[in-house]
Amino acid sequence: MNKIMEIINEWDPIGLFPLAPEDEYYFEINDIENVISENPKISEEELAQNIDEIFLRWFNDIYESDLESCRKVAEKILHQKNK
Repeated sequence: MNKIMEIINEWDPIGLFPLAPEDEYYFEINDIENVISENPKISEEELAQNIDEIFLRWFNDIYESDLESCRKVAEKILHQKNK
């Protein structure tokens, strides 16, 4: 989870850093971990869609959906996972 936390915190889709605690996105990261665990062969595109949906669900009023950014994040996550 630490690698995913680093990636999500660096992305900071809601713009909460540097004021927020490091675990601000804990629940969203946990959801992303669950998606990957349930589908170990998930594609970058599927993971990007899931990441977008997760952030829409948790931050519906303040998250501005950006599937292209989610694709970049998914790529980084899957790259780390396959190391």
